[in-house]
Amino acid sequence: MCCFKSPLIYGDTSCEVLIECAKLGLPVLVETDPIAGATAPVTLAGLLIQQNAEVLFGVVLAQVVRAGVPVLYTHAPTVMDMRTGDVSEGCPERCLYYIYSAQLCRYYDIPSCGVAGTTDSKRNDIQSGIEKAATMITTALAGYNLIYSSAGTINSVLTTSLEGIVIDDELYGYVRRVLGGIDFSVEAVWGSMEVIGKVAHSGRSYLTERHTKQRLRGEHWVPGVMDRRRYEVYEQAGGEGMVEFAREKAKRILEEHKPLPLPEDAQKKIDAIVDKAQK
Repeated sequence: MCCFKSPLIYGDTSCEVLIECAKLGLPVLVETDPIAGATAPVTLAGLLIQQNAEVLFGVVLAQVVRAGVPVLYTHAPTVMDMRTGDVSEGCPERCLYYIYSAQLCRYYDIPSCGVAGTTDSKRNDIQSGIEKAATMITTALAGYNLIYSSAGTINSVLTTSLEGIVIDDELYGYVRRVLGGIDFSVEAVWGSMEVIGKVAHSGRSYLTERHTKQRLRGEHWVPGVMDRRRYEVYEQAGGEGMVEFAREKAKRILEEHKPLPLPEDAQKKIDAIVDKAQK
């Protein structure tokens, strides 16, 4: 990842890294993170123009060094809140930047990479949910090839919460289901028509049909910590909701999860690299 500074500043270190990666044929994330009103024009169009020039410089430099080296158009544009001078990681403008930048990437035929699922909220609350969901679903539907996000972060990516990681994992599953679309295959359509003909006007429901059992898990996403219970059940259980469920799950994972060990030869190679670096 080579991150250039805005406006139009290409540091020696970033350029050197980009050049060396290109020589080796390594994929390069050419990144710029302009801030509207601070390091980029306050207008959305102005930021997009400047950002595009910054990224294309890195793309061209990489291709001059080694034609055909893989690159990703990478960015995390934000705005400055003029009331405080702070950067907003959950602003709605970021959604617009990604929608239009995705079109630029398709025009240039360059893979796209953006940061989404971030929030300015200081806790896992309604603001956090709105900002994370809005930027994540927008970026996904815009057609980005790679979306990277700091799972569990709040407070403009300055703080991480364990339950937040679990909640974000739930959000990613939600978005993946949306991206999965609807199965309109012959099998899916014909099977649905058959069961409609069988159940309609029969006085029965689809709940007992084999078709429902066979297709349920492939069609419907099942949440892990989101609360779908009726209010009476929720109240009788003590009124705990998603955040509490996520906190309990995070604690359970920390206590019970046993990660698979690395293969012995891989561990030896890593140790050798570390030993060499420390010398």
